[in-house]
Amino acid sequence: MKKINLILIIFGVFITFTALAQEDIFQEIADNAPVGNGWASVENYDLNTKKSDLVVQALAELKEEYWENCGPWKTFRGPRTSIRKIKKLEADQGIEVSARRLQSLYDQKKIVALVGTESNNRVECSLHWFNIYGTDGSVLRLRYNLGD
Repeated sequence: MKKINLILIIFGVFITFTALAQEDIFQEIADNAPVGNGWASVENYDLNTKKSDLVVQALAELKEEYWENCGPWKTFRGPRTSIRKIKKLEADQGIEVSARRLQSLYDQKKIVALVGTESNNRVECSLHWFNIYGTDGSVLRLRYNLGD
């Protein structure tokens, strides 16, 4: 009986460590993402939320942030498309840090959902926003604002 209790305690610590590590990776991405005049943050979401509900919530959140006269807006619901968009945004700036880390997390199945949207590319717009939901309950919000 003691062996079982010890294993459960060790397993519990490992899960906590893994969860913190993923949130830390999200925070490093947020701290270093070349978002221009935008912003990045890491917050938490309810792990009991279904993936389909996360996508609906993310799309609604992003739509609330739309700027007038910057449409038409395009949305991306899949990780591959969004990661490609982030990679291109960063490559255009000569800084590729976020896309590689996100691709690695995706390959490790650490991303539950990734939703993005982008405006037109007029000088005053050029907005690219993403919500990335991790399996640990953390959400990375990237708001690239590359317009003038």
